[in-house]
Amino acid sequence: MEKTVSAEVIGSRLREARGIRPKTKVAKLLGISYSSLCKYEAGLRVPKGNVKKLLADYYGVSVEELFYAN
Repeated sequence: MEKTVSAEVIGSRLREARGIRPKTKVAKLLGISYSSLCKYEAGLRVPKGNVKKLLADYYGVSVEELFYAN
C-alpha cells in the first residue's frame, strides 16, 4: 500500500510541477476550477483520483510521484 503524504507536501509538489505556467491556464486546460487548483497548491485540499490523474498526466509525472511518499 502506498503511503500518502500531507496536503502541504502535495501542494508544494504541485506548485513545483506547474513552474511558471499560469494557474488560470492550467485549470482551464484540465477542466478544473481555478479556485480548486489554488486550494490544491496551498495544501488546503487534496484532489480526488480522477483529478490526480489529470494533474500527473499534464505535468508528465506519475500519480505516485506527486501524491505519495517516494
